[in-house]
Amino acid sequence: MARSTHILQRPAQFQWDADSAPCKSTNCNATCVAMIAGFYKDTHYGPQFARRRMQRGSNVCGGTSNYEAVRGLGTFGIPARTGLLTMKQVKGKVEARIPVILSVNYGKIPNIRAYQTDYNFNGMHAVLAIARGTAKDHRGRLVPGIWVRDPDHASRRRPERPSKTFWPDWVWGPAFKRPGTSTGITVYPRYRKS
Repeated sequence: MARSTHILQRPAQFQWDADSAPCKSTNCNATCVAMIAGFYKDTHYGPQFARRRMQRGSNVCGGTSNYEAVRGLGTFGIPARTGLLTMKQVKGKVEARIPVILSVNYGKIPNIRAYQTDYNFNGMHAVLAIARGTAKDHRGRLVPGIWVRDPDHASRRRPERPSKTFWPDWVWGPAFKRPGTSTGITVYPRYRKS
């Protein structure tokens, strides 16, 4: 496989893919780790393989933490950190071609098909921010935002497999920012892929 210079040159991965079993419903963070590791190492890693690396060999299903994501990336030789970033800082990282795992409160994503994949889920969800941009929102207005890879596609409810999904700032901002602050929780590699 050719060496990739942007994560969009790698195929998108989804938590409902076969290599995510048996923890498909809780592998959003592990899928994001697998996509980053695959990009940095120019190979494919399944979400369940990434989960085992994150959990030190365990195969226990359930949500995973940002600290486990940092540990998992480290086992692939990708130094990473977790921290609070502003929306502007997230956009700066993805502009520098550093993908960022965002912890978003899925209950704050508008219940609009263009942005939300799981209408019955209101908890925390991990998505991978991959680029900043301007695009049309669901009303046809040209707005600023980010492009994400949402692991919660390729399910029975949402069978499509998009390479990327546009989230306007007015969509992802409220779901990303912690209450009463201008920052949200992230995981990201410490350096740009060389």
